[in-house]
Amino acid sequence: MTPPATPSFSPKDKSRDGLKYKTKLGTALAVVLGDVPIVEQVDKRKAALKAEPHNKFFKKEYDSSVAQVSGQQSKHPHKDRKAFEVWERSFVGEKGRLPSAVDVEHSDVASVQERKIRYAEHLLRSFGVNLQMT
Repeated sequence: MTPPATPSFSPKDKSRDGLKYKTKLGTALAVVLGDVPIVEQVDKRKAALKAEPHNKFFKKEYDSSVAQVSGQQSKHPHKDRKAFEVWERSFVGEKGRLPSAVDVEHSDVASVQERKIRYAEHLLRSFGVNLQMT
C-alpha cells in the first residue's frame, strides 16, 4: 500500500501581493499603530532592504525609519496595558474573579488589547528596546 500524496503548496500561496503590506514587519506595525504613513514607510524600506540586503543606502534608510517608528511605538504598550487593566477591573467587578485566558479570548475588547500588547512588546524587543515593567 502506498502512502497518500504529500500536500504541496504552490509558490503563489506564499505571495504577499494581495496584502497591503509587503513585509511581516509592516503588518505587525499596522496592528499596533494602525494605518499610518510611518508604517507604510518602514514597510517599503524593509522590502527594499530584503531585495538588496547589502545596499548600505537601504540599510541606513531602514535604520532611520525604525528609529522613528520605535519612538512612536514605545508609547503604545503602556496605553494598551492601562486599557487592559481597566477591562480586568470591570471583569472582576462583574464576575467576582480574575479573567482566564478563555475569558480574554472571548472578549472583543480584551482580545484586541492583548494582541496589541504582545505585538508591541515583541516589536520593541526586536528593535532592541529594553522593556522595563513598571
